Amino acid sequence: MSKPNRTILRSIYVHGRPAAHPNRYRILSAIAPRYLPADFWLPWLEAAHPSIWRKGLSLLGCAMKFPDLKSWHLLIGDGPQPLLPLLRLLGRLSDEQLIVPYMAGEYAYFVATGYYGRWRTRFHRRFFRLWHGYLSISPLMTRLLKTILPPRRHKDIIEIRNFFRIERIGLTKIQPCLESRRIVFLGSGSEEFRVHYKGLDLLFAAVEKALKEEPQLECVVIGKWTPAIQKNLAFRYPLAYERSQWVGWVEDFTSLLESCGLGVQCGRGDAFPNALLEMGLAGLPVLVSEWTGGAHIIQSIEPELVASLNPTDIARRILFYFSLPPSRRREMGSWLRHIILTEYNEVKARSILRERLRVFLDQTPLRHLDLPVWEEPSATLALLRDQGYSL
Repeated sequence: MSKPNRTILRSIYVHGRPAAHPNRYRILSAIAPRYLPADFWLPWLEAAHPSIWRKGLSLLGCAMKFPDLKSWHLLIGDGPQPLLPLLRLLGRLSDEQLIVPYMAGEYAYFVATGYYGRWRTRFHRRFFRLWHGYLSISPLMTRLLKTILPPRRHKDIIEIRNFFRIERIGLTKIQPCLESRRIVFLGSGSEEFRVHYKGLDLLFAAVEKALKEEPQLECVVIGKWTPAIQKNLAFRYPLAYERSQWVGWVEDFTSLLESCGLGVQCGRGDAFPNALLEMGLAGLPVLVSEWTGGAHIIQSIEPELVASLNPTDIARRILFYFSLPPSRRREMGSWLRHIILTEYNEVKARSILRERLRVFLDQTPLRHLDLPVWEEPSATLALLRDQGYSL
């Protein structure tokens, strides 16, 4: 007997400009969504100084002109952007249409810690409840969401995972100079809040302290930061700044990682930085804060490399790391590389997304829908096999 025709889940991902984040584009390809800019009508996201009127008019226009609105079962938002909740508030969605944000940025941490101030935080906490479910990029993000949402909503959190992009697999060939006293930070930001979010100020404060006991320390910053941000850090942490090298953004940072002995990513709610994955893939041990996504990986290798958001504590752990014999540092880097290669690759991430999304959908009005058929690109599989990963 032939199987009856089943309906396939139709999804759309509403993203920022200039395009969807590469990692989100790749992982969501496993459910074959359509991609749509959040400001497709009266664009403003790339404007230098858009007025609040233009933002509001664009938002309302996009809500009223959303393409093929009734045809989508699952509408995924890029973090907290308001278009999809507005569709729900306006009554434009049916009971069999679900909205879910892809939570991979600073927003949840800022809401959970009151960064936005008392009244705005209250608003954002209520705003959070408008979504039907939540794609969470890491255990840290899940923990933050659980502090924001009431307990009855915890079942609506879909924990997935980040991954290294397959074109970065060449980093596995690196043999970093773990005897080096060079610390590397990887990340960019054009606004001051990014310094806070990425913990760049914590790194410089910690290096300023650690230099008193380890004067050979150097700091390499890979990423694009404005002159104003650099000037501010130079004023606050002159010793650390003097021992720093700002290389800007470079697409190929292989030689830079090779020259370094430790990566540091002590973010404040950095949901799951690609930098951690790329440094680890290079065999470079990474010191993180307890509020950095991926800290659970580092914890399993060496708990002393998970710090609080206290520069003194970070400095102590930097000094601890450099007091270890090079053989122990190399062992830590090799184990981190193995975990990332086998557990945080594109194939694994897409598989987990499909499995956990299926579990979520089975408790919703969309339980009768099938996920689109998905086959991993043969080139991706071949590259992983070349590294000895058993598929």
